[in-house]
Amino acid sequence: MNTDLLIKQIARHVLGHGYLHLGDMTLLELISTDLGISEDELRHLEQYLNKEKQPIGAYACIQFNDSDTPTSGAYFSFGDYLEAEEMDSYGIHDERIFYYAQGEHDLIALSKPNGGDFVVISYELEFQA
Repeated sequence: MNTDLLIKQIARHVLGHGYLHLGDMTLLELISTDLGISEDELRHLEQYLNKEKQPIGAYACIQFNDSDTPTSGAYFSFGDYLEAEEMDSYGIHDERIFYYAQGEHDLIALSKPNGGDFVVISYELEFQA
């Protein structure tokens, strides 16, 4: 079955039924039962939906080495810096970006004292809408 067609069919089904309480079933399981979608089609759909959920950055609480007070809301971009546009490759303006990182592994490394100016205390990944 065509994935885009399946997603549209599921969206129409969800809107038409207004699911509020699912019990022990996931929304996809409930819809697949109602629509007669095979387990393989459901697994393919879950993989398709999950591949879109790559983090684009993270908001972090950091502590500068010369301060006793943590600073929250520091944005770490996982995108590339686009100099001509003055933003990252996800459309976040450079003025809002505290640090360009290669991914979550950089945040983990920055959470340990490393001789830099700051340490990451905690973070929450940000996903593209």
